[in-house]
Amino acid sequence: MSRPVLLAAGLLLLALAGPARANCAAPTTYSSTVTGNTVSVCLENFDARKCPDQGLLRRDPGTGEVVSLSDCDAAGCFVDECVRVGTYQYGLKTPYACKPASCGTYYFTEVTVSAPLGLCMRTPGLTGPTAYTEGVPWGSNATICSYGGMASCGCGSTGVAAVFSLNALALGAGVLLRARGRKRRSP
Repeated sequence: MSRPVLLAAGLLLLALAGPARANCAAPTTYSSTVTGNTVSVCLENFDARKCPDQGLLRRDPGTGEVVSLSDCDAAGCFVDECVRVGTYQYGLKTPYACKPASCGTYYFTEVTVSAPLGLCMRTPGLTGPTAYTEGVPWGSNATICSYGGMASCGCGSTGVAAVFSLNALALGAGVLLRARGRKRRSP
């Protein structure tokens, strides 16, 4: 069997392989910590957006109540003290823009506070939440866009076959050209 036929057979086998999944960058999202009835929300993004940004919103999905937060802790995270027991969504007033290389871009993070409020004292100097009547810029889905071969965000996935086929084709062409050059030099 000739080399070109073997090369073509190898490329055909690679073309039948399944799709590849490329690694993606860390998600553009939030990290949250609940300590008692205090919630800390840190921004995780590539645009250097940080607390206080334009403010963070807290929505109670059960009641629809929305408050605005602008207090930051020493770590540069939003801090929300004296939060009642319940599940809440925290997200920026101006949402993140979709990041195609990111593993996902999110409107909000959801946290659950389970410690009873009791006697809660706010840290001096922190203003606490303020009423917000404009609503939130998101619906019930936390995802702005995601990665992984889906059409969202302009992201795509190149099949392993395409990558290896192109590499094999370039390698095969190089080997054939080199062999051809040696034949011409031989007496």
